[in-house]
Amino acid sequence: MIFFNTSAPPTDVTFDNPAQVDSAAWFCVVQSLTPSDCASGNIAAFTQDHSDTLTSNSLYRARSFPVRGTYKFHSKFGTTGEIIVTDSLVK
Repeated sequence: MIFFNTSAPPTDVTFDNPAQVDSAAWFCVVQSLTPSDCASGNIAAFTQDHSDTLTSNSLYRARSFPVRGTYKFHSKFGTTGEIIVTDSLVK
């Protein structure tokens, strides 16, 4: 999953159980992104600046969710949500 921040204020994504959130290795290899884009667990605050494009690494962060279940998240800015994984790619 790719998280986009299309506005200037920084935003973060904090998972209730970050140990279950994995890096998106497939995405990192293809995109040759920086380590912050390919980390696992919570996403530190990041922002879009004037030079960002869809290929700029400060515009988005990637994470994978390798196990079926519900992954709840929130932001220090008040956003909350959940990601529901119904099938696993890990066999």
